[in-house]
Amino acid sequence: MNESSKNYDIILFGATGFTGALTARYLAGQQEKTPFRMALAGRNAHKLSELKADITLQYPNAKIGTIEADADDYESLKKMTAEGQVLLTTVGPYAKYGELLVQACIATQTDYADITGEGNFVNDIIRKYGTDAEARKVRIVNCCGFDSIPADFGAYYTLQQFKNKPIKVLTIKGYAQFNSKGWNPLNSISGGTWHSAINLMRIPELYRQRGAMSKIAKDAKSQNRQVGHLFPQVHYIDSESAWGVPLPLIDNEIVLRSAAGISEYGQAFYYGHHGQLDSILSLSAGALGVSSLMVFAQVKFTRDLLLSLRPSGAGPDEAQRQQNSFQIRFHAKSELGTVITQVSGGDPGYGETSKMIAETALCLALDREKIPQRFGILTPVLAGEGVLLKRLQKAGIRFEVIESNLL
Repeated sequence: MNESSKNYDIILFGATGFTGALTARYLAGQQEKTPFRMALAGRNAHKLSELKADITLQYPNAKIGTIEADADDYESLKKMTAEGQVLLTTVGPYAKYGELLVQACIATQTDYADITGEGNFVNDIIRKYGTDAEARKVRIVNCCGFDSIPADFGAYYTLQQFKNKPIKVLTIKGYAQFNSKGWNPLNSISGGTWHSAINLMRIPELYRQRGAMSKIAKDAKSQNRQVGHLFPQVHYIDSESAWGVPLPLIDNEIVLRSAAGISEYGQAFYYGHHGQLDSILSLSAGALGVSSLMVFAQVKFTRDLLLSLRPSGAGPDEAQRQQNSFQIRFHAKSELGTVITQVSGGDPGYGETSKMIAETALCLALDREKIPQRFGILTPVLAGEGVLLKRLQKAGIRFEVIESNLL
């Protein structure tokens, strides 16, 4: 489909949801800096009109259209996606509401970005639609929120510190910390991330992860390279005086897929994603908590109870979000030396996630001539590389070198 026939640069589907509304406001603010055509989309026309009116009170110069579409109605999705160059969706769970939308985007040659952390959904669309998306030159970009922009671009930024020198073996370990001044430790985690984490702890999902990473390794081997996941184990981090605990999140797969697609990551590349705990007491409590979650996640009744602790579609108010933050440190080692980098920002579950997905959509829409000409089912790094990294930095996501001992 000719891009000139598209009425909008970006369509935000799910705009009236909690994360969607935050993303809509962020985009409206960016629209005043760099003009682009934007529409808010969802199934309730009245709520869309109310949101549009509310946003234009804050941003009087914003120009916003509205589109009515239903996640269960393929024809309405197809009609919606035909109007945009990029479709940004915050409507989850994606295993339930994402597949028809991916189909519609491929049919209308519309680039797509989401904030899923659901590995089963990502695997399914790679298997079912990867070839078609590539053939029709469509970018389907998953995991563009806190799952998994910080991990993906943190590893990519770390790679940049080696100054394009050929690397034989590169190992990176990511260590994530979440901070919240509220009493509830879940305040800094979005409902979507919490639901994904609980579902990722199910035994069938752990097998799925193993299969997904085996496929990534196989694809890399076909290029005479090695790309793999570090053996998950609790370990002490001398330089941090802290403990690293493996996190079975989709971040592992996303980073490895990016590495498999970009040869500069080295002839052999290994990654592991971890939580960082600062004391043996917190390690013991964390181990007990994770063990309990693993057990409870296997049984529907207790799993549903856990999921209810952090409902999707709801979130903390602005005052609470201002008190939330995250940081992820990346410890890299190669034959060229070692480097430690850090990615950090504010509220990861909502504030920064809305910023990350919005900047991804802006990159796909406005930087089309600058980004790599890759198509198919992509990771954020494979879609945007350095162009998107610069956008994230300009948007306030902090990337910095903590320590460097390179040759």
